[in-house]
Amino acid sequence: MKTAVSPTPPSAATDGTNGQPQGPLKGRALLNARFEAALASIWFASQPSADTTWTIIGYEAFLRCREPSLENPRAFLAAAERLGRQQDLLEHIRASVTQPVMKARTASLFMNLHPSHFKLENAKDPCDMFAQNRERIVLEITQRHPLADDGDMERFLCDLRRRGYRVAVDDLGSGYSGMGNFEEAGPQYVKLGPDLVREAGKHWPKQRVIQGVCEMCKDLGISVIAEAVEDQGEFETLKGLGCDLFQGYFVGRPEPLEL
Repeated sequence: MKTAVSPTPPSAATDGTNGQPQGPLKGRALLNARFEAALASIWFASQPSADTTWTIIGYEAFLRCREPSLENPRAFLAAAERLGRQQDLLEHIRASVTQPVMKARTASLFMNLHPSHFKLENAKDPCDMFAQNRERIVLEITQRHPLADDGDMERFLCDLRRRGYRVAVDDLGSGYSGMGNFEEAGPQYVKLGPDLVREAGKHWPKQRVIQGVCEMCKDLGISVIAEAVEDQGEFETLKGLGCDLFQGYFVGRPEPLEL
């Protein structure tokens, strides 16, 4: 996805009449100026997921911007939260993220939901922003933040499912990895995180865990996506253990999606 490079964020405010600078921006004003520059330069790196026949079934969208101070997505999200501008960020995401993947016709778009998305005044906005393409959207719920921490989370996820969205439990095996989340999330996909996948061929305990997860998910009608697949050996190991889909540098790197 091509996005115009944003101008260098302003380093000085003007008086609004003659355009003369009043002095360097500081503190919150500086952060806000940088956040505006980041919003203006949002783009998404798209990393493909493929099945065992190398058919691309979807792309995970990774938030990026060209504002140097907020290039790290965590810093970008933290700035939005500090400024109380999560809604502005979500609106820009809505405007720019879906178009390239929707042109792919058959591919799904995997989007990660950050906990701050549930703290907005209107908690339904994160799902409404993709309403026109809901059948193609998979919303990822990260395992690093237990769903039980938020009493409204289960109701929110039920609402997502009623609206026709699919859900993926992300990063299984990284950080919090309780299996009790499955009943709450009702996912169509489970993503095995890098900590579990990495060098699984050399670790018998990891193999048993992965195989067990795959067998359980098969019984529940859930597709298993192995993340961070780096080479042919890992692909063959994970395929043999029962993984359905694969994501990682071996399949494709996160890049602007050109169609």
